[in-house]
Amino acid sequence: MPEPTRLLRTLRLGAVLLVVGSAAACGENPVGDDDEPQVETAVLTVSGGGSTAQTVTLRRTGGTTPSVTLPVTSSRTITVEWRRPDGSRETRIENGEQQLEVNTSASPGVTFARSTTNPAFEGTLTAAQTGSRTITIRLFHPEEDHADFPAQPLTLNVQ
Repeated sequence: MPEPTRLLRTLRLGAVLLVVGSAAACGENPVGDDDEPQVETAVLTVSGGGSTAQTVTLRRTGGTTPSVTLPVTSSRTITVEWRRPDGSRETRIENGEQQLEVNTSASPGVTFARSTTNPAFEGTLTAAQTGSRTITIRLFHPEEDHADFPAQPLTLNVQ
């Protein structure tokens, strides 16, 4: 093969590899975004009012709906520990980046107020009417408009 042809093929191959490499660098990371939390479970603790704290676990994949009991006309603190698939605490959750969201819209007589100092991890539940109510819990990332932990149900037994 003459020398100019070999050089031309080498340059073409180099150009193709450069284009392929550039396209791969611009695409999504197939391993995942190292900055995104990998939350598999939410361990909720409901406490306050002198009563014994209640702890339940919500799973990303759903399954059984856990329940807690609240006294009527009471307010209780709800705290959440977000955990990775291996059960360890997820450390990539930051106040100001993510926030705990509790949806009470389908539960008359129950309200939720997110903590102003610890919005990704706690808030206050208030129950004004007796009965069984279902709320949902999720970890939301407002800036990116997605849930880092999807909404999962929790049953409140208000007595």
